[in-house]
Amino acid sequence: MVANSYDIVYRTLKKKIASGEYPEKALLPSEPQLCSMFSVSRTTVRKAVEMLQYEGYVKPQRGIGTVVLRSRAVQDLNKLTSMTETLMDRGYEVSLKSCLITVENADETVAKYLDIKVGSKVAHVLRIIKADDTPIAIINNFIPYVYVNGIENYADKLGSLYRLLKTEFYLDIEMTRDHIVAINATRQQALDLEVEKGFALINVYRVCLNRDKAVSFDIVSARSDMYEYRTSFFNK
Repeated sequence: MVANSYDIVYRTLKKKIASGEYPEKALLPSEPQLCSMFSVSRTTVRKAVEMLQYEGYVKPQRGIGTVVLRSRAVQDLNKLTSMTETLMDRGYEVSLKSCLITVENADETVAKYLDIKVGSKVAHVLRIIKADDTPIAIINNFIPYVYVNGIENYADKLGSLYRLLKTEFYLDIEMTRDHIVAINATRQQALDLEVEKGFALINVYRVCLNRDKAVSFDIVSARSDMYEYRTSFFNK
């Protein structure tokens, strides 16, 4: 094993949990088994498991073993953040299965959400996001091209779109309006996300606003077994 072997153990186990190889309520292999699997010491295994426990992936139970908890990443809708940022904060290694940026004419739906004329030029950013090498979501972003002239040149180096909009195009998203529904994966979505047709997805329609102007219309289709959204309400 190389230096920081506990990190390799931690990331490998986390990937197996995220992929469902170690499903919710299952037990992780025992400490001696993990030592043998990774050819590491008990101290290394314990540190890796402690990291998983700290991040909410597992919970040691006396006399039973280490139980796998829910593996979904959770996005707090009370905070203004993107899926990419949420996954990275959760400790996932985020990458792109594919990324395509094109310039198109807005159809009626896109024009309605962006409050622009039908046929206006928009940048269409289409990404398939992976979390630890597992496809987790298909994201479509539609942005008035007048705000992001030249964004198509960033296709090969796109990380967080919201961060790119802020740092390169000076578009600071101040608030969002979200509409969340449950859908079943189409054949194409199933192929993209490597699930069965009809698999349960969470669909989020989001309008991003800057000074009351719509600067992005987003459609996020996420795997329901790996991602969820939460919000809190307070009765004052």
